[in-house]
Amino acid sequence: MPMLFDASAITNLIISGGRRALKKTAGHFTLDLTGYEIGNAVWRLCSLERKLNHAEASELVESAVDLLGQLHQVRLEELDARRILDIGISNRISFYDASYVVAADAKRFTIVTDDGQLAKIAKEYVQTKRSTEI
Repeated sequence: MPMLFDASAITNLIISGGRRALKKTAGHFTLDLTGYEIGNAVWRLCSLERKLNHAEASELVESAVDLLGQLHQVRLEELDARRILDIGISNRISFYDASYVVAADAKRFTIVTDDGQLAKIAKEYVQTKRSTEI
């Protein structure tokens, strides 16, 4: 079954496996704004949490861009925005997180996420996996 990777899974795959993560994700899917979310997470790890230095953050972002280039992008225009909003409101999750649920359901993907809250809610709709399970 094709997989839909969220930003948390992609970030963790790169941190744990570096460029080897490309082999696990190539040919699968993500949302069109995932790269920005990954960039923001890396920025936070470097600038606010000081868990990465600038060089490490740069390398991580570069690896993310390479990995994202191997994934097919699912665009918002392909999805039912009203359903995304409904799922987000009814489950108290962000529109962005609800987009993963709707995309996976509509396209019959397994969501790969390391976000515990998203995984819990997504299981009500679609199959889910953690990045360590692929």
